[in-house]
Amino acid sequence: MINKNILDIGKKCTGCSACACSCPVNAISMKVNPEGFLYPFIDTKKCVSCQKCFMVCPSNGLETVKSTPLKAVGLKNKNRDELLHSASGGAAYIIAKNIILSGGIVFGAIYDENLVVRHQMISNLQELPKIQSSKYVQSDMGSTFKAAKQFLDEGRVVLFTGTPCQIAGLKSFLRIEYENLYTIDIICHGVPSPKLFKYHLDSISRKQQSNVMKWDFRYKVKKGWGTNYYYECENGKTDTNPLEFFKYGIDFLNGSNYRESCYLCNYSYATNRPADLTVGDFWRLMKINPRFYSDDGVSSVIVNSEKGLKLIDSVEKEIAYFVCDYQDIVLGQDNLKGPTQRPEERENYYIDMNASFFETNIHQIPVKARLLNLLPQQLTVYLKRIKALFR
Repeated sequence: MINKNILDIGKKCTGCSACACSCPVNAISMKVNPEGFLYPFIDTKKCVSCQKCFMVCPSNGLETVKSTPLKAVGLKNKNRDELLHSASGGAAYIIAKNIILSGGIVFGAIYDENLVVRHQMISNLQELPKIQSSKYVQSDMGSTFKAAKQFLDEGRVVLFTGTPCQIAGLKSFLRIEYENLYTIDIICHGVPSPKLFKYHLDSISRKQQSNVMKWDFRYKVKKGWGTNYYYECENGKTDTNPLEFFKYGIDFLNGSNYRESCYLCNYSYATNRPADLTVGDFWRLMKINPRFYSDDGVSSVIVNSEKGLKLIDSVEKEIAYFVCDYQDIVLGQDNLKGPTQRPEERENYYIDMNASFFETNIHQIPVKARLLNLLPQQLTVYLKRIKALFR
């Protein structure tokens, strides 16, 4: 019998860190590859060839995830301030808030002081806003799986939020079902590397001659629900425009800067979700329930388990929602029908990546994006509603 270890996973590795957290002799560490993504590294002097790293990997092909949608809803937080700071309708935030108010613990992706995206444990409402809005870059899981297990073993209620591969990694690491664990996964297109994101921020800092100190991929205040970024520099300079105005943004939207495993994702189907709830933007809302539309954003939520039903019931007084068929959500989300197709541009995308990548690879801002950005806010909102009818 040939011994297998985590290195046999290859391009299917999602970087979830379950292997490193599971190694009984601490022989595995997560290290950055040339593209800037975290992959497992084995210290052969410590390794005892127990194969636990391979067995615990959710990408090993030994187990498949199957889920049956129990319910689907369109949802928005009744608290407008909280809603405006969420990417869509604030579903994950309001549920996380309820968990903390009940004495529980929440894990989610945050920006640290250097705008590096990491998963972090949150136990109070003051820090909870850090998990709001989308982070279109892979987060570093660190030791959050171990921390979550410790809280679960102590009997604390834990809500863990993340991409479906991260939730699958957590569950593979835990190996048993905890009644006090609740999970939410996002509808994910794919993740660029943290190194690429840093180069993107550095290019803006050089242009503005001041470090970027705040970044938001989904800024709503100026033009409402959509895909507009916002940044603020230390010298007070700010900017907000459609994501297409940056190479990083347009390459994210066309799928050319993702981790290799994203193009092989097993969880990008509505019936292959590892979490209790699957949340995302309800882009097709105008066709389904135009009266429910809000320029402030609406979440689509697919309930995958009895625990998911319990989570929705727990916040019923704080949300406005309507029930729909889960296929109404699927039809507006390509990444509930399958993984993003790997474009030809991905082949050489990261080869020439360096500190001046975004200055030397100037892209043309699409004419459509330029024109839309010149329109008054109310007209932009009207056009968005018309567009939504044809999704």
